[in-house]
Amino acid sequence: ALLGVTLPTPLSHMRVGKGCWTGSSVTWAVEDKEMPLRVCRNLATQECDHFEYKLMDQTANIYMALTALFAAGMEGIDKKMPLRAPHDYSSEDSSKDPPLPSGVLEALDLLEKDQLLCDAIGPNLTKSYLALRRHEAERLKDKKMEEIVQDILGSL
Repeated sequence: ALLGVTLPTPLSHMRVGKGCWTGSSVTWAVEDKEMPLRVCRNLATQECDHFEYKLMDQTANIYMALTALFAAGMEGIDKKMPLRAPHDYSSEDSSKDPPLPSGVLEALDLLEKDQLLCDAIGPNLTKSYLALRRHEAERLKDKKMEEIVQDILGSL
């Protein structure tokens, strides 16, 4: 559901996948640049002291994205939810990690079904946001990356 806010355009989803340093599944790991959530070590102390969330780009509304990320994180803390196990490198079967949404329309559908995120963003803003993003995604869904870029540049 987060990706409906943090990767809100068809172009956003075109840059995500294996080999893109963004990840392609719902997982995390320590010091692995191919994971969508990377826990980083301090080079001097080797302590894990910060993380990188890679599934957000410049097309996201930063206020909505941070609201959604904080709401999801606070729910986990408040409900004392267990942390998902990190990526399992010992298995050749990467299907243990759920895949990310296949595109922006799937991400928007998941966002609409997520009551926590919809409440955090607000019902009126969520309704308008979903309508706008779905219209944009439908209009651009059969276009190649170059056509989408030209479409955007032509509207400036």
